Amino acid sequence: MVFIGSASTLTPVESMVHYIASKHGVVGVAKALAKELARHQIRVNVIHPTNCDTPMIQNSMIYDLFAPDVDQPTRHSVEPVFQTLAALDTPWVDPADISRAVLYLVGESGRFVTGTQLEVTAGYPLL
Repeated sequence: MVFIGSASTLTPVESMVHYIASKHGVVGVAKALAKELARHQIRVNVIHPTNCDTPMIQNSMIYDLFAPDVDQPTRHSVEPVFQTLAALDTPWVDPADISRAVLYLVGESGRFVTGTQLEVTAGYPLL
C-alpha cells in the first residue's frame, strides 16, 4: 500500500491547517497499518510530494496566493515563486516523478521497505 502525504506535513505552511491535519492523519494510518500488516508481508508506506504539476496547484486560486500583487496571475507569473521553494532547479515536480516513487515502493526494489515516508520534494523546504 502506498499512501500520498504531502511535503506540507514536513514543513507546514500558513492557511492550510485542514489539509496538513488530514495528511498527518494519513501518516498515522499508514504507520499503524505497516505495523499491523507486516506479519502478512504487506508493506505500507507514504510518499510526500512537493508541489506537483497538477490542477491542484495550477489554478487561479493558488496563483492568487502565490502572486498577490499581480493582477490575474498565470502559471508563468508564479513559476519564479515556486522555483524558490525547492533546492533543486524546478518549480514543481511532474506527476510521473510521483508515479516512479510508487513503482519503487511496490516493486521488487522496495520489497523490504515498509513503514517509511519517502520525500519527493526536490529539496523542499530549502535544505
